[in-house]
Amino acid sequence: MSFTWNTRVYFDQADLASIQFFAQVYTQAHRCLEHFIENQGIEWSQWFQHPVHGVPLVHTEADYQAPLIPGKELQIKLSVLRLGESSVKFQFDFSQSNQVAAQVRTTHVFIDRNSHKKTKIPEDLRQMLTPFLAPQPD
Repeated sequence: MSFTWNTRVYFDQADLASIQFFAQVYTQAHRCLEHFIENQGIEWSQWFQHPVHGVPLVHTEADYQAPLIPGKELQIKLSVLRLGESSVKFQFDFSQSNQVAAQVRTTHVFIDRNSHKKTKIPEDLRQMLTPFLAPQPD
């Protein structure tokens, strides 16, 4: 299963070549993540400002297959690539006009806010994330 967020590429996200500036995919991926979390019934503060654990990024990467054009609709599909004991890896597929234009992958680790040491993913969040695990190739 995946989560899809429909948005667009805005004028202020473009560079002088009239295509989306490369770093904007990270902003849009994060916005998609925020919409995903809220769509699952989790309050924003329960993920981003939880008093016991934090969920910082530890790795990001992006691949670009086609330019993203300002003014056009954009679909971002979020799926969970890997769910570890203390980390989760998301993939965001960016499509315009039914063509995949970019992929962003982010890895987040759950940490104890006091010690900054990794901690297990809380069971309620694990249960929320599990249905979004992408099928693994054989």
